[in-house]
Amino acid sequence: MGKLLDKYTQPKKTVEFKFPLSGDTLNFHRPTVGEMRSVAEFTQSLEGVTDADVKISAKVLKTLCNELSEESETMISKDIEKLEAPDRGAIIPFYMELLGMDRDQLLRAGMENLAQTTKK
Repeated sequence: MGKLLDKYTQPKKTVEFKFPLSGDTLNFHRPTVGEMRSVAEFTQSLEGVTDADVKISAKVLKTLCNELSEESETMISKDIEKLEAPDRGAIIPFYMELLGMDRDQLLRAGMENLAQTTKK
């Protein structure tokens, strides 16, 4: 059973990301534990930054998209800023899905955090 279980539980090495509005696609490789940690630490360092979503998206693209790994995060950020809102906003939720978090979990966590920050 071990060999069969290994065969059917191994995910694909790459996952296709499709921008919802433009329809363009990028291939992401699945994040390693080190890459997840790197993105998480980077995200925590952006507390209170106004364009944090753009910077996080750029970090995710640079880290997980082989086609963009040689580009600077600054240049990727500038490109992301030019995207229309639906395409720009789709990168982080897609990354969260790669980590195994679904949108309902994210929404609940966001609402709980909002509730905690608005209490007196």
